Amino acid sequence: MGNEQTDGAVWSDHLDQILRRVWDCLGTGPAPQSIAQGIAEGRRASLATIGKNGGPEQRSVMLRAVDEARGLIDIHTDSETAKVAQIRANPMVSIMVWRADMEMQIRLTGRAQILLGAAAASLWRDVPLGARPNYGVTPAPGSKIPAPGAFSREADSARFAVLRVSIEAIDAVILAQPQHRRAVFERADDWGGAWLAP
Repeated sequence: MGNEQTDGAVWSDHLDQILRRVWDCLGTGPAPQSIAQGIAEGRRASLATIGKNGGPEQRSVMLRAVDEARGLIDIHTDSETAKVAQIRANPMVSIMVWRADMEMQIRLTGRAQILLGAAAASLWRDVPLGARPNYGVTPAPGSKIPAPGAFSREADSARFAVLRVSIEAIDAVILAQPQHRRAVFERADDWGGAWLAP
């Protein structure tokens, strides 16, 4: 897809078009067919939290819901994972998505809220039956085990957690030639956008 021309102009030369592409890539609504085909790719992301030693920790996640109007992203997890404990201690997180088809890196920063129990019940009902055992691994995810298969999986709605991230800033870098482009969009600025040196 790259940095193709749109109505005689390069989309990556316009802040509003970059922001539109970001949200479309995350799967928020109608998009050109070439973007829609990559929505699943845009939902694969890396989530970074602050570990208990003060250093960053990353892991791969799937963005389960994206609410452009409210600037929210949902990620599903087991409440016994280290990331949940880390977010309890420090709710600041970073999410990164790489879209190879567009040569675009999207970095989102924000605050995560942990939804459990009744607050997550309606979302649990939508989790496919085959995926539910992912929320109920024993011993807890990250525990040392004596052998590769020395754990069990049993669906446990009480262990299902939703990390709801309120996005505060979006940093988009387009690596397409002839020149890279970088833009930042901030909630505090009503997502108005500004250019950054790439």
